[in-house]
Amino acid sequence: MDWTWYLFGFKGRINRAKFWLAGLIIVCWMIVLAMIVVAFGARRFGFSVEDIFKVVDPDTYRRLSSADLPLIIAKVIGTPLFTWVFAATAIKRLHDRNKSGWYVLLF
Repeated sequence: MDWTWYLFGFKGRINRAKFWLAGLIIVCWMIVLAMIVVAFGARRFGFSVEDIFKVVDPDTYRRLSSADLPLIIAKVIGTPLFTWVFAATAIKRLHDRNKSGWYVLLF
């Protein structure tokens, strides 16, 4: 199996089992990333709706400390990666169901 196509490409079709396997891969990556962040001394690890609003709030950046750096790096790297893999596999699953990939916007 070509993992580059499977996890990062948007063309083609995948069955339900491969879709859930991709979800399992994402969860495993998240666990590994969380362990790395905790090992580097982050006080907490998690994603919330507040994180979306913190991106545009300048007061958030004034309160950052060096202890928050591993968490910020993990979020900057992890969030786009997980989003891309989910979008790629969801679109291929929609193609397997004879639906347009644009339906992923409803998810």
